[in-house]
Amino acid sequence: MKAVLILLLVAGAHLVLASQHVADKNFLKKQRQVLQLVKRQPDPSEDQNNYANSYDPLQDLANYNNPQVVEHFVNQYNLNNTLLSKNKIFNFFCYHQYEEAIQLFEVFYYAKEFETFYKVANYARARVNFGIYLFALGAAVYQRPDAQGLVFPQTQEIYPQGFVSVQALRQLEYAKERGETSAVFLVNYTGNYPTFENYDRPLTENSNYPYEVEEYSNHASFYNDQDNQESYLSYFREDGDLNAFAARFSLQNPNFYNSTKYGKQDKFNKYGEKVIYVAQQILARYNLERFSNYIPSVKPINFDRPLNPGYNSQLQYGNGKFYPARPNNLYLGNSRNHDIQTLKKIETRFRDSIDSGFFFGEGGRKIQLTAENGGDILGKLFASFGDSPTKKYYGFENGLYGYFDFLREIIAQSVDPEHEYSTPNGVVGNPITQLRDPLMYQALAQIIQIYNSYKNRYQPYKQEEVSFPGAKILSVDIDKLVTYFEPYEFELYNAFAYSQHENQRNFNYKARQLRLNNKPFLYNIKVNSNKDIESVIRVFIGPKYNAKGQEFTLQQAKNYFFQLDQFYYSLKNGDNNIKRNFREGIKYADQSSTSELYKKVNLAEQGGSSFYYDDLSSSYAGFPARLVLPKGKKEWLSI
Repeated sequence: MKAVLILLLVAGAHLVLASQHVADKNFLKKQRQVLQLVKRQPDPSEDQNNYANSYDPLQDLANYNNPQVVEHFVNQYNLNNTLLSKNKIFNFFCYHQYEEAIQLFEVFYYAKEFETFYKVANYARARVNFGIYLFALGAAVYQRPDAQGLVFPQTQEIYPQGFVSVQALRQLEYAKERGETSAVFLVNYTGNYPTFENYDRPLTENSNYPYEVEEYSNHASFYNDQDNQESYLSYFREDGDLNAFAARFSLQNPNFYNSTKYGKQDKFNKYGEKVIYVAQQILARYNLERFSNYIPSVKPINFDRPLNPGYNSQLQYGNGKFYPARPNNLYLGNSRNHDIQTLKKIETRFRDSIDSGFFFGEGGRKIQLTAENGGDILGKLFASFGDSPTKKYYGFENGLYGYFDFLREIIAQSVDPEHEYSTPNGVVGNPITQLRDPLMYQALAQIIQIYNSYKNRYQPYKQEEVSFPGAKILSVDIDKLVTYFEPYEFELYNAFAYSQHENQRNFNYKARQLRLNNKPFLYNIKVNSNKDIESVIRVFIGPKYNAKGQEFTLQQAKNYFFQLDQFYYSLKNGDNNIKRNFREGIKYADQSSTSELYKKVNLAEQGGSSFYYDDLSSSYAGFPARLVLPKGKKEWLSI
């Protein structure tokens, strides 16, 4: 696959770099405790049992910065009729359930010491809804100052029901009934490419499990997604790391965070710009994958027309209920007419504010919209961020939900819009699964369309605004770009419940899936500078041709460029030869499994080796490094 890269040299830029640290005993203890907290029903340590059964937060209020929050939450639980029961599905779009999750986050967040946080987390895990617990726990770990650098386990392992098909989970149940304590279960994508049947290393690796052969021999004809071209992209949309990235981003950047209430954190200074950037990057990367499959770019969603395409995730919730399948050409009609009209009204407010050049704040106060602040304001309003002064006028449920949330809610509830059959939300309603659905990308295209209408109000950058005086890129050489599918396994320790007589450590169940990857590649950049100067180099990758094979102009392709890398470099006077491996970049590398993390912590505690962490691991959610390149072709793909 040949590529054309776009590089930007930025003078005097500030780039935050992570610094590595060696974990001390206190850090290792906290890392072990975080791992213990996420297992659904682990082999508990003695202190976990004690805290779950005997710890009373009401008797420990002095160890919380906001004891009133703790009192309120515990009293709600003691009433036994105001909290979501443990076997129910946590619905992000239900106002009361989301408020409950925020309250539990506050209980975790306001614990003065990490040990108090650990105690109350064990107390809550034994009592509250598991979905609410995981949401509050993850958000608290990422926001607590004393938890920075701690590694939260892989999302696929914490909540495998959001990544593993019902068919594979059924095979796990059969294996457990047979008394098998170790097995690997094949997980195909909902589309017909790629599956283990047409892979060059198929089922022979699992010849001990004949039911897998029977299961997957009929996959293409029986378990396929809706009959549409979007199914060819299921290998990308349903990628575990891609969806884990989205889930992790929502926990690291919760929309309810309020710096006045919880304390200022620098990472939220440009929250809105970050929301826009991530939305743009996901959409651009998805469009690159579409072009590589000869499929046109995504269009913004339109609820006045039938919703296309349909989607069947083949997933189930933790309590056994299925995610609903949406057929092709689903027309909502009058069933959500009121909500759709409300959505249009909010969209009109956005467009009117962009055209007029100001937004309305509390009490009708006007907030000037400029080239510098507009992106941050829009992004905060799309997500209804807690610090936004205008979220009530541009949001829903008194500002708890933003415009983008409401878009997702209508999609998630489209199969049963009037709640006649108590059908749970579709995958778009869950941060862990939202990127699996093709309509999610149409929703992203909608908010980016509004954002672009704001950008189009301003003149393009002038040459002197984007040039780097005294520095010139002489040449760029890049290795041959190669993509391939590889088998990948992850643990299923949270996929089923253990009886009181079963030891979790005796079971070793894993899921195996093919996933897109790329071979490591280098780029060699030659730059001439007339002086010593600090710089930041940004590398973008974009399409050369559209889905019909017609060559793009740069103006036509500008919205489809994906940022491949960004790094700091000290240019010296004269010629500079810059060699860079893309995996050194800002993307997110594969994370160790929970078992591997346990082993590393154990080894470090025993003095066998050092456990390294960086100070940005809890605050940065990078895009998966192995997904930076779209799937190539045997005859090469020009990008």
